[in-house]
Amino acid sequence: MRIRVVAIGLAALAAGTIVVCGCPDGATDATPVREGTPVREPVTANSFEEELARAESKAMRELELALDRLVDLEMQMASILAAAEKYQSKHKCLPKLADLGEDLAKEDPWGNAYRITAAASGAIEVRSNGPDGKPDTADDVVKSSGK
Repeated sequence: MRIRVVAIGLAALAAGTIVVCGCPDGATDATPVREGTPVREPVTANSFEEELARAESKAMRELELALDRLVDLEMQMASILAAAEKYQSKHKCLPKLADLGEDLAKEDPWGNAYRITAAASGAIEVRSNGPDGKPDTADDVVKSSGK
């Protein structure tokens, strides 16, 4: 069941209460809802602020996790790229990820294997499929040697 706030008037705020009614699943805002059918106890201004603070805290934790993943991604891709360039200069061919040693990350922060490819320009590219795990989509991350 979704929750829809149906009344936040001066009187409700003055009383410290926001009237909340339930919307059956699949209902839209245009669907008539029997007023006064509380999903739970009336929400007081304080409990609403507490829930908002919890939601903000959760959003901040998720943002911090996403930033940590991006930092890890950048560091891992830079290490793989440096090792791939060194390998290519020594062996005159593009390495496979397995050729670069055990100490390098093999998977991106989303659990997808990194890929090493050659660009048309001859540059080495380290690729991550990004959060969706699918290659060649908008969320892919590519680090290039810049040739």
